[in-house]
Amino acid sequence: MLKIFRFLKPYKFLLFLAPLCMFIEVAMDLMQPALMSQIIDEGIANGNSQAVVENGSKMLLFALLGLLGGVGCTYFSSRAALNFAIDLRLALFDRIQSFSTAETEHFTAGSLVTRIVNDVRVMQHIVIMITRMFIRAPLTLIGSIVLVLVTDPKMSVPILLASPILAWLVISRIKRMRPKFKEMQECIDKVNSTLQEDLTGIRVIKTFIAEQTEHKKFEQANLELADVGIETGRIMISLGPMLAAVQQIAIFIIILIAVRDASLELLKIGEIVAVINYATQVMSSLVMVSFHLMHFSRAQVSAERINEVLNEPVRLSDGEITLPPQKGDIRFENVSFTYPGASGLPALIDATLELKAGGHYAFVGSTGSGKTTLVNLIPRFYDVDKGEIYIDNRDVKTYTLEALRSSIAYVMQEITLFSGTIADNIRWGKPDATDEEVIEAAKLAEADGFISQLKDGYNSELAQGGVTLSGGQRQRVAIARALVKKAPILIMDDSLSALDTTTSRKLLNNLREKAKNLTFITVAQRISAVCDADKIIIMDNGKISAIGTHQELLANSTIYREIFESQIEKDEVTNEQ
Repeated sequence: MLKIFRFLKPYKFLLFLAPLCMFIEVAMDLMQPALMSQIIDEGIANGNSQAVVENGSKMLLFALLGLLGGVGCTYFSSRAALNFAIDLRLALFDRIQSFSTAETEHFTAGSLVTRIVNDVRVMQHIVIMITRMFIRAPLTLIGSIVLVLVTDPKMSVPILLASPILAWLVISRIKRMRPKFKEMQECIDKVNSTLQEDLTGIRVIKTFIAEQTEHKKFEQANLELADVGIETGRIMISLGPMLAAVQQIAIFIIILIAVRDASLELLKIGEIVAVINYATQVMSSLVMVSFHLMHFSRAQVSAERINEVLNEPVRLSDGEITLPPQKGDIRFENVSFTYPGASGLPALIDATLELKAGGHYAFVGSTGSGKTTLVNLIPRFYDVDKGEIYIDNRDVKTYTLEALRSSIAYVMQEITLFSGTIADNIRWGKPDATDEEVIEAAKLAEADGFISQLKDGYNSELAQGGVTLSGGQRQRVAIARALVKKAPILIMDDSLSALDTTTSRKLLNNLREKAKNLTFITVAQRISAVCDADKIIIMDNGKISAIGTHQELLANSTIYREIFESQIEKDEVTNEQ
């Protein structure tokens, strides 16, 4: 908890003012029973109306001061808690942003959403509770006990006897509830993950008429959360009546003692009223503290989950070189890599390869052969297990991640567009790009034609994920986003799959003619998209099987020839060449 509470440091002045205001409120509340005692004993019993008016006026004044103290405490504690939550949420977001793909997959997206929203909200609530009720209850408890002792020490005996019973009840429940709180947060993770997966894949679900299957899966996750919530609620609900029973028994004993003392004329009626009020406040404060401890136990679970994210070691560390690579020469030396947690053969085995700046290189191979894995290592989405990768004769680990990735434009297999205009999405590659640069990139990507035909052109609004565009249109916008960046290295990972052969060929010709200085890397399934590359690299079971031109590989590579023959008639491609 202390690791989390360091985010409260900037708001220590607010945290000083909140308890101060609460102290004023509690002090004023503690004055009320004493003043009521004086009204009864000095005013009503003696027929002294002036004592009634004076003490009644004091009660109103103290009530007003207590109200101001309570409002001030609420204001200052709420401000501190809200700002604390904002800072904590931002820290979590920044930490998640620094994660490699491996760390993100370790937590899962649904769990990270739960931690950054639900767990932070729990911590925000606990800050408010600590600065308000966790201050009020102990102050009221201590003040009331002192005033009971001053009035009649014998009244403290039932309180002292009840305290260990209350403590035992609370501690026993906390031990049972703590694992339930953790289980509940994990169930919320599962609900979030299921919902996120279904919303992301809603088209696939509808295509395969799988609504009922997904309904059952979500219902199962939802019922698991409900079951844990009900079990947790039962434990909490059972505690309330037990605490109330102990409280009422203690107060009843106090009343018996007070009545006896009154009959012996050891206490006045007003003092009895005051003592019972103070005793009630003592017992209520004990019960309040008990419930706060329950909430504190839940907050500890949330704090642990937040700390897991904040303390997760980041596998990708920055190098010292802040200047991005300018040329684009790439070299792999004996690179091996296995995905974290994967079993079986490595995804890459001793890959050695040199890609010269300005060249067009294509990776071809069967699914799972290591094509995407190899290109993902260039921008350090993962770090190699063995070997080195160099860009412009410097190990990629020596660059800062910002410098390295600013030199790489990447178009991924799964196209992600964001809500906003088409121009906004293209400017993701270069936020300060001019309208002319945006249009130029779109023309190179063969996207200007369909964009210009839209009602609002480049200012057309896209829904989240770009679902208002076709697959081929989304791919071309994503390619334009990469091209506007004007980075020395362009990687296109099977990002022409939704384009027809004619559009694909036009796009590739544009890149060869107008972006000649690019180190252009493509990963493709279709031979027609790579047959003009300077070098084609054949991947097979994580190894580089062959390297050569289209004609060289047709003659020398069995794997390439089999892929070629399975896709296109040999004579047709030969005639096109």
